[in-house]
Amino acid sequence: MICLAVLASDTRDFAHGNEVEQKSVQIKLYRETIVQCLILGEYTKGGPHVLEAMIHYNYIELVIRADADKDIWFLLALEVNLAMRMGYHRDPSHFPVISPLKCEMRRRLWATVLQGDILISSQMGMPRMISESQYDTAEPRNLNDADLDLETFELPPPRPETEMTTVLGTIARRRMFTALGTISDLTTNVKSSDYAEVMRVDANLQAAAANIPQPFKMKSMTASITDSPQVIMSRLFIRHLYYKGQIMLHRRFVLDNSNCVDESSHSYSRKACLDASLGMLNIQHILNEETSPGGQLYTMRWRVSSLINHQFLTATMILCSLLHRGQTLNRVEEVIKALRITRAIWMRSSSISQEAKKAAETLNFVLARFGDTRSYGLNHGAENSDAATSGQDMSANANSFDAGSAFENQAILQTGMDPYERKSRELYLPVKSS
Repeated sequence: MICLAVLASDTRDFAHGNEVEQKSVQIKLYRETIVQCLILGEYTKGGPHVLEAMIHYNYIELVIRADADKDIWFLLALEVNLAMRMGYHRDPSHFPVISPLKCEMRRRLWATVLQGDILISSQMGMPRMISESQYDTAEPRNLNDADLDLETFELPPPRPETEMTTVLGTIARRRMFTALGTISDLTTNVKSSDYAEVMRVDANLQAAAANIPQPFKMKSMTASITDSPQVIMSRLFIRHLYYKGQIMLHRRFVLDNSNCVDESSHSYSRKACLDASLGMLNIQHILNEETSPGGQLYTMRWRVSSLINHQFLTATMILCSLLHRGQTLNRVEEVIKALRITRAIWMRSSSISQEAKKAAETLNFVLARFGDTRSYGLNHGAENSDAATSGQDMSANANSFDAGSAFENQAILQTGMDPYERKSRELYLPVKSS
């Protein structure tokens, strides 16, 4: 918890010296201490607070990395197996000896494990580790922490979902992750599914989105002026999950090059994927503005991790693909405007993120094909010394640039596509050597 507090702190909170370096040293020290405590406590045997410590450690390692890292996925496997070995996948009602307080805490912890499984596994392009048939742990009740104590012998009835509590956000996210889990199972299945099954799963996603408690329904930043940064961030994250589900489920019908596909039969998927990708980049734009100094979400800026950026990158590359193929459904200007905005955002992150740098490079070429000959430097967001020359040559270079190959290889094959789709694309997309 102390390490997370340091991560969330503003460097201006440090009194003297090199604030950023001091913060980095503190984070490194706390990370080492967490590992030492886990090992000394023989975490593989379970015990009080072991799972909580493992969840926090995994999250810390995730937050400090700008890009996707397979090591986080390996840590997730430890977390998931530890949780299941300790019985968190079974509802506590099966065990009368567990107190009502611990029952509720176990349900909340399991919801957190499910969240990590879906987000990190999909980021790696892998199937989720926990299938729906493997657990029966119920959803937490909508209760404030003050409603529970060690003397509680029976859980009180849940508060109405119109009332904000400390756990309402967890409940809302869990509902979305249940729907995303079904989508993950479908899209990572080695056996293809018919379109009727896809639409059935889409209906589940729509139902989950409709069942989100009212305080977390999406609304504009202007209408959110009186809401806390935590509530606004949760609201944006839940909407991001909805768009993530739409993209996961429908992108294969957008990127399918086969001639046998009936254009009209998959029109819903094409529109859904386009709308979700544009919506995803709109959230990226909001977060970019509001997490800047003076923004409503400045104190929450550390929450914008590689998990969220992963979906922004996927949405960016889908829009690049649609623009390149001429499949923008008569929304070319809207797509180009969104890509120009996201290019500026990726440029600002390119000095610390290889994924952002690849996205920015690809966008430069793709947009040049549509008359945007401006070139942006990739060094701390500043223009290169030869930017003028690059700008003059951009259109000419773009004409010979295989945009489809570049942005699909760089982004779709590396981030966001499950390995089964990835293998099929490697058959006809030339892969650049790194």
